[in-house]
Amino acid sequence: MRVNVLHQRLGEGPTREALADVLSGGSFTQLRILMAFCRGSGLGLIVDALEQFIRGGASVEAIVGLDLGGTSPDALRTLMELGAETYVFGVAGDRTFHPKVAMLTRGASPSADYTVLVGSQNWTPGGLDSNFEVGVRLDLRQGRSGREDALIDEFEALWRFYRHPRPPLRRGNLKRVTRSLLDRLEPDLPTDHRRTPDQARSEISDALFPTVVAPRAPIVRPRRRPSGNPPTPVRKRGLARRLLLEVTGPETGQGREIQVPKASLEEFFGIRPEDVLYMTFVHGDGTIERNRPLASYANQTYRISSSRFRAVPRPSIVELARARAQRDTFRVLIHRPNSPGYASAQALLTRGGGQSKRWGP
Repeated sequence: MRVNVLHQRLGEGPTREALADVLSGGSFTQLRILMAFCRGSGLGLIVDALEQFIRGGASVEAIVGLDLGGTSPDALRTLMELGAETYVFGVAGDRTFHPKVAMLTRGASPSADYTVLVGSQNWTPGGLDSNFEVGVRLDLRQGRSGREDALIDEFEALWRFYRHPRPPLRRGNLKRVTRSLLDRLEPDLPTDHRRTPDQARSEISDALFPTVVAPRAPIVRPRRRPSGNPPTPVRKRGLARRLLLEVTGPETGQGREIQVPKASLEEFFGIRPEDVLYMTFVHGDGTIERNRPLASYANQTYRISSSRFRAVPRPSIVELARARAQRDTFRVLIHRPNSPGYASAQALLTRGGGQSKRWGP
């Protein structure tokens, strides 16, 4: 038996690398997953390795939780379209399905090989890359020792508990994900353009602790298969070249977020309110921020966020200027009062006003 600690921190030891390594390097024939939270933007970090694993003839079964808004519909759809046998597990009431286990096997009893990854890591962007997470990787072989056989029996019993529910659980606590079930679930599952459990920032933490700059993997969502109907921009051409937003106060997120008018979603960003858009910001000093979400919130407001917005004096005008041939990349310009260009920018704020934000063009 070999045991390795998986410590993910500040860009080092990301779980996605450990998963990709074991999927591609072990000639395993089966993957079984118990996962509390699973999001499309998390699967996007490992989708290539999963797809190659399945294309190589391996089977995948996944049991995913629906609690606490941690799973998104595109994650369930992606697993289905990859060919994974996908289930959702839950019980009514306040009990949360919270395990994080990936169990890989090859060979047959009584001499099968097992690799088990178990720990704190959900299949979300934070769980697989950017959060502080700890887990272990266990490499086991049947018949090598009584201790290893006992551990393998425990993991097999763990899987059977959820895959074949017995009293006091019922068969109805486990449901196979089909297109009809997904259609039923989708309106109530949080999509990836909303804040997820491992991406929301704590105002208490922001007030107490300093910021740390560390590597972060780009957020990549798996592409929908041709049979699906992916959310696509309503227009790819003819979009306005720039958007100006008047900023008069901290608005939200302690100044990190700036609200954008709903009308600008289609006219400037080229998306529908239900679509997902992650942007790249290029700031005046050359700093580049990738994967900045245009997020909708429960109160039906839409916001862009950047740590750089905190330093924007109030009042000011923030301008997003579209980079040529790039629908999702914007130069960020700050027009301060009494600075060159402020008056001309202010003259373009012809929409909104009163209790709503002024904006243009």
